[in-house]
Amino acid sequence: MKISGSPPSLAILLAVGASLLSSCQALFKGKSSFETVTPPPSARSQSAEQAVDDSDIRVVSIPARPLGHLPTPVYPKAALDARVGKYVIFVQVVVGESGRVSDVTPSLGRVALPSPHAEAFLESVRETVLQWRLSPARMVYWQRVPGQDDRYLRTEAVAESMELKFTFEADGKVR
Repeated sequence: MKISGSPPSLAILLAVGASLLSSCQALFKGKSSFETVTPPPSARSQSAEQAVDDSDIRVVSIPARPLGHLPTPVYPKAALDARVGKYVIFVQVVVGESGRVSDVTPSLGRVALPSPHAEAFLESVRETVLQWRLSPARMVYWQRVPGQDDRYLRTEAVAESMELKFTFEADGKVR
C-alpha cells in the first residue's frame, strides 16, 4: 500500500473545534477559546515521513486527535466580577500514550500578564483540559520494498506535547 500526503494535523482539528465551540457561551457570560500555538511534529514544515537511519524503513507520524467534543474553560466568576476583561494564557499540554491528557502546566516560553486572578484562569484551563479525550499520537512504521507496495511493520502509541493558547473574553466575544 502506498501512502501519500499526511493526515490532518491536531492544529487543524483544534481550530475547527474551537470555531464550533466559540458559539457557546460560558457561565457568567464570559467566554473562552483556544488554539494550538506549537503544532505537533507532523504539522511542522518538515515532512511527516522521516527516514530511520537512511534504511528502507520509513516512519509516519500521526498526531493525537480529539475524540468528540472538547469543552472550553469557564471564565472564572471572581475574575468576571472584578471585570478583568480579556485574558490570554499559554499552557503546555502533554497527551499520554493512552490519549488522556496527563499534564497541563503554564508555558515557560510565554508568560501570561501578571494578574491577581492568574491562578484562577490557569485552574479553569487545567480542570477543563484534563477532561479532554484524544486518540493517542502514533508512529507507523513501513518497510519500503523495491518494486512492490510498502509493507506495514507496526504502530506505536506515543506521548505528545503541545503548546495551547487560551483566550478568555469577558464581553462574550471570541477572537
